[in-house]
Amino acid sequence: MLKKIISLSSLLLLLFVSTGCPAQQKLPTPDSLGLVDYPAKGWRIFSVPTEGDAPGSIFAIKDGAIQPVDDATAQVNATTSKIALPTAKSVRNYGARLNAFGTFITSGLPVEAGFEADGTRRVAIELTVEGAIKEQVTRTQLNAAIQEYVNTFGDSLLNRDGETFYVIQSAISATQITFKFSDVDVTRFNLESRLAALANADTNLTFQKNDGFELIRKFDKPMRMFYQPAIINLLPALSGNPKVTLNEVPAESLLNVQPSDGALH
Repeated sequence: MLKKIISLSSLLLLLFVSTGCPAQQKLPTPDSLGLVDYPAKGWRIFSVPTEGDAPGSIFAIKDGAIQPVDDATAQVNATTSKIALPTAKSVRNYGARLNAFGTFITSGLPVEAGFEADGTRRVAIELTVEGAIKEQVTRTQLNAAIQEYVNTFGDSLLNRDGETFYVIQSAISATQITFKFSDVDVTRFNLESRLAALANADTNLTFQKNDGFELIRKFDKPMRMFYQPAIINLLPALSGNPKVTLNEVPAESLLNVQPSDGALH
């Protein structure tokens, strides 16, 4: 039997708010981080590393905001495997990019990166992911799980005007992430003391020189960093419940959406 459960992202939001993070704080997006279609086409990066939002998690987009809908993770059996991810390189505007990376690497905690906006200068940041584990559900199994969800609870939660519904098909977690800056950029933007201060404000961060400068975040357990979503479509049936089909996410989707209350991705 399908069972509705509270999304872990809702619980994470309570922790997020209880740490004193202002509700109006803008969290990173795939576009602001410059990590669209990484590690592969159709993948997106979470706003912050998360324990929740496993394959089978259902969410909606309305008015540019991510809203959790429900959870079908218990109805899918994800396979897990260790993988190696390529280094990603992001080159974007200086201030906005550094603030986005600062928020991501501190997991959204109220640590103010404080880099001034500057649309004329660009900074290069390399992302390295270690201890990566991929959780994957087949499209057939996921489709059957969402169909069971609709057959059990009806389609009212997945059929609201003005909303697009998604389900997470795969996710990648990691035990460590490293953001690397070149010596040239660190000197040009006077970043050494500011990145060191960011690391000093979060005991889980390490700042070190290693053929450039590295800001390293280690996690006590794997945290989900990236996800592969699919769009949920409901096709009217002559009788009974609608038929569920899952489709690929368009290239322009989920690039600049912000979490609403109860969602952290």
